[in-house]
Amino acid sequence: MRNILLSFGTLLIAYFLHSCSAVDMKKLAKEQKLTVNPSPLELHGDSVKYEISCIVPMKMLKKNKKYVVTNTYKSLDQKQVVGKIIFDSKDFPFAATQAPTLSKKFGFAYNKKLGKGEIYIMGEMLNINNIGKKTPEMEIAKGIITTSRLVKDYYPVAYTDHGYDGREQLLPNTIDFFFDKRISKLNEKETKTERGKYFEKFIASKFVTRTVNIIGTHSPEGFETVNERLSEERAMAIEKYYRSMMKKFTYGPQADSISFIIKGKVKDWSDFKDRLAENKKLTPEEKAEITAIIDSPEGSFRDKELLLQPLKSYKIIEKEIYPTLRNARTEVYTVKPKKSDAQIFILAKKIADGSAASKDSLTAAELLYSATLTPLPEEKEKIYLAASKKLDSYEAHNNLGALYLEKALKENNKNTKKELVESALAQFNIAKNKAESGVALMNIATCKLLLGDIAGAIEASAGAKSKEVNPDVKKGTNGIQGVLDIKAGNYDAAISNLSNAGTDAIVLYNRALAYLLKKDFTAAKAGFEEAIQADEKNALAYYGAAITASRLGDVESVGQFLKRAFTKDASLKNRCVEDLEFLAWRDSPKYQDALK
Repeated sequence: MRNILLSFGTLLIAYFLHSCSAVDMKKLAKEQKLTVNPSPLELHGDSVKYEISCIVPMKMLKKNKKYVVTNTYKSLDQKQVVGKIIFDSKDFPFAATQAPTLSKKFGFAYNKKLGKGEIYIMGEMLNINNIGKKTPEMEIAKGIITTSRLVKDYYPVAYTDHGYDGREQLLPNTIDFFFDKRISKLNEKETKTERGKYFEKFIASKFVTRTVNIIGTHSPEGFETVNERLSEERAMAIEKYYRSMMKKFTYGPQADSISFIIKGKVKDWSDFKDRLAENKKLTPEEKAEITAIIDSPEGSFRDKELLLQPLKSYKIIEKEIYPTLRNARTEVYTVKPKKSDAQIFILAKKIADGSAASKDSLTAAELLYSATLTPLPEEKEKIYLAASKKLDSYEAHNNLGALYLEKALKENNKNTKKELVESALAQFNIAKNKAESGVALMNIATCKLLLGDIAGAIEASAGAKSKEVNPDVKKGTNGIQGVLDIKAGNYDAAISNLSNAGTDAIVLYNRALAYLLKKDFTAAKAGFEEAIQADEKNALAYYGAAITASRLGDVESVGQFLKRAFTKDASLKNRCVEDLEFLAWRDSPKYQDALK
């Protein structure tokens, strides 16, 4: 029985070996057609993705067979089986006359250890019991192009508006002087009223005055309407009185700097309608009746006034409304008193030093503004610290954080830099808790990006974009979002955001890079030229231009741009030697000359 089983086993193995040997694996390896796209492999986002198309020669895929193509990425001591393409004879009934074809997408997560490597494939012809022979392993693509990692992080910093307006501001002071019917002379009794006394005291104070507007008016009836100069004469009477007061209080040359604007309002129902609306003795019906007459498209100004006279309400009009229209409204625009910048800064320093006497000597806006009056970061920090304690406002905390963030961007020591960024982030979080501001959120996104927290940067950037912010903050947020889009491999979104992020040199460079990664080489070429104009010291802009020229087949420009890139940053030579972007030009004299 044992001999029978052994004999049967021997026959079975012989059958399998004969069955597999029916396919010449060396011939299959040679004649199969394999294409990889892209080739060399490219990194986009955090992964390497590619597609393999495989055509098996006719008659190679026999009945009850499977041909499995396994692809593996190898780099130094790294080896990673990525996936398989499986040709099952059941799916290709016409394999004897039509070459079986399959395409499949593959991908693997990227890490720096993978480095320079190759994609290898090995074919295996299996029978129904998964026993078969393998083709020799062969390289089909090189990898990995990491041009996407050339994105430059963008770190905008935004201060909130301090709210202080240092420009000259004019304060209006308005007073009405009333006149007797038909009279344009100012009655002395009018100057003795409370209004008159206030006005005289105001002029005596000698406030710095820029303009005096005087508008004379008249009531609608009789002589008041006929004498069209009456309104202007009333305004002129107030000007005369004003000038006499300035003389009395010895204004001197200051009086000559004041501009008087005189105007008479004639046959105008607007003031009448205002007084009518304010009147409490007239009923709504009476007001409607009066309004219908004066709003009528028919009749002159005088005709309408005559139509009012027969109304029962006319006595109230004549007694309570008309007298208020015989006036001259005087609007005096004086300069708002303000502390000088020197005064503000001195007081701010006292507050920063803890002077109790100066605690309430500045407004919140003045205190925040004072920090802009010194170029010294140490003085700014003291003022913003004091403001954050005294005001505890989102503006104060945000601006203190912005100062820390700016210091971090200039710091070379990694530990100190990180401490400053974390201090800034703490202040921005306080600011955000006080007011969900787009400014604070954009600053948080910058901090997160500096700390390598991409997820946090994405969240904060998205939050900032959802807020109403000023144009500069909007541009900064778009700039950050564009960087994050490139890191994620979303190049259309990156181009959209970076196109709305202003003209900062880093923004222009990143936008050109996004076009390159999208394979819009014409736009990339123009973009890198613009980036170079914006910052001639940016070595990566020249390097990106060289890659673009390589993709366009312009070896002359490849050499020129690489030379300029290496002049700005010699370390790029090391990258260039390994960079598969220039694989096609390795033996070109132009390329070799650039590396010298």
